[in-house]
Amino acid sequence: MNCARLVTALIAFAALTACDGGRGLVPLRPGPPVAVPEETITGEIRITSISPQPGATVPVRPCAPRSAQVCADSPLLTLDVVIDLDIPDALLTVSFDGCGLATTPVTSFTAGSRMSLTTSVIQLSDDGPFHDSVGATLRCELPAVTARMFVSLWRAGQPARPLLTREFDNAYTFGMQ
Repeated sequence: MNCARLVTALIAFAALTACDGGRGLVPLRPGPPVAVPEETITGEIRITSISPQPGATVPVRPCAPRSAQVCADSPLLTLDVVIDLDIPDALLTVSFDGCGLATTPVTSFTAGSRMSLTTSVIQLSDDGPFHDSVGATLRCELPAVTARMFVSLWRAGQPARPLLTREFDNAYTFGMQ
């Protein structure tokens, strides 16, 4: 009886996949890639204040009680940005040699107007494979010595590529308290 069901199921499967000329389970061939125009943006990103000063050792801590994620409350940066394009939903990220990442709030930029933004807490670990902090790992082994900061301007929700990036030579050491 079980063999009869298996044979019937196989015949039905073959019939269903053959009914439309064999196209049923065969993936369609993708067309040529569609060229997405890249936005050209020019502008200026400047650090107007930074605390503590470069060269300092910065203590890190768990991001929340009993959290596997690691954060630092400094350095805090104030950044001035002037760009030549209106962007209604932009933010800045500050990467400390890939070991830590800070962000600014999402805000609206007006072409030609100076915008001043301040960074938030620096994340020194990812948030785990399921984005729930379980299994979070450090981006760099501690103490982490960094030499450069990369400040990037992004459209919120479109993390494929930054619109503008500037590099700054500013060294910090991140270490446990």
